[in-house]
Amino acid sequence: MPDELATRATLVLMGGIVAGLALGALVAWLWRSLSGARSGGNVGVAAGLALFGAGMAWVAVDMAAVVMARSEQLLVRGTYEGAVLKTLRESARGGNKLRGEAPQVSFRTPDGVRHEITGLAGSQKGLQPGDAVPVRVDPRNPEGAVIDDFQNGLAALCLFALFAGVALLSALHSLAHGVVEWREQRSEAPRRGHKGKAGQARQLPVPPSRFVAWRDGDGGQRVASVCRRTSVAVLAIGIVSLFLLPETMVAGRIFANGLAAVALSLLGFGAAAALKPGARPWLAFSSHAIGAIGLGGFAAILWLLTEPPPVF
Repeated sequence: MPDELATRATLVLMGGIVAGLALGALVAWLWRSLSGARSGGNVGVAAGLALFGAGMAWVAVDMAAVVMARSEQLLVRGTYEGAVLKTLRESARGGNKLRGEAPQVSFRTPDGVRHEITGLAGSQKGLQPGDAVPVRVDPRNPEGAVIDDFQNGLAALCLFALFAGVALLSALHSLAHGVVEWREQRSEAPRRGHKGKAGQARQLPVPPSRFVAWRDGDGGQRVASVCRRTSVAVLAIGIVSLFLLPETMVAGRIFANGLAAVALSLLGFGAAAALKPGARPWLAFSSHAIGAIGLGGFAAILWLLTEPPPVF
């Protein structure tokens, strides 16, 4: 990504967390004060997550525009020159440094001029000097060329899009929780203040729906038990597979497989939570489903980050 966009993305990411916390606290206080709700936590969380998600979506849209523009640039054959040691993070005193090996690639523009670029640390692993590497370049700005692989071209976009999607889904979920609690509080208020007058018609209890009757009965609880046991089995298989996978598989993919197993187990636990007597089915399941989406998305990104270097 261009340096200007990378700097803005970092500022929006860090600032969005702080601004989201501040806005969430303010909205929670206003919601309690104006609506009379016992708690405004869910509505405040929804506001904070919505602000954070909007910031991540803004950055993702800008990154998508850059990716689309680069897809139309000239694809040329680059040459892997070797890896250079690059400082990723350095402490204020200059003592502790986080370093990584970044690929150095040379290429020639149509006018025959030779240029060199340095990719992101950790990308293009397993190459030998002289191997071919695809490079996207704008002949008018060869200094802005990038290696045409997932890590250098698409990883940042996918990550911020995932942040935006999970944050906005979580905001909707928290808002739904807050609205449901507020409506239940309003519906209970007249009942608490009602003393019962002579001659007034008594309200008959509303019979449960067929789904509620099935869920609270033996059939629903058996299905819930199967969902829980299946989720535990999937989670156990995922953990055990971390130690049984071949040594030739890279660590990133092993960790991605573990995250995918956790994501699948969350769906089963969410189904079991939705079948719990007295639960709000969609809210109970969606909370687990959002977590599964987030973990599954991270697993997919990790898997793609460990793809073999593209051959030009």
